[in-house]
Amino acid sequence: MAKLGTDNVFIATSCSLLHCPYDLDKEKKMDAEVLQWLAFAKQKLAELDVLKNLANGNLQQNCEQFTKNQQAIECKKTSKRTNNPAVRQRASNLKAAD
Repeated sequence: MAKLGTDNVFIATSCSLLHCPYDLDKEKKMDAEVLQWLAFAKQKLAELDVLKNLANGNLQQNCEQFTKNQQAIECKKTSKRTNNPAVRQRASNLKAAD
């Protein structure tokens, strides 16, 4: 019987990448702000590699990826594309009966 530990940890995408667009780098006309929020098949596999390195204790190797990811998350939280004060106001006026 194998001991419990990282030898028994498997990481994978949550679903097949068969129908996922291949490479975000090929998107030349998409707005840069939105582009950083997305991951296509190639990027999803790179994210799995980062998780593998993290599980193996290679934290230093992933600092740049983590920093870029945190910046993208913060950008999406504050973007005018994802935050519309008028929508938030209307939503705050909803009642349970609605």
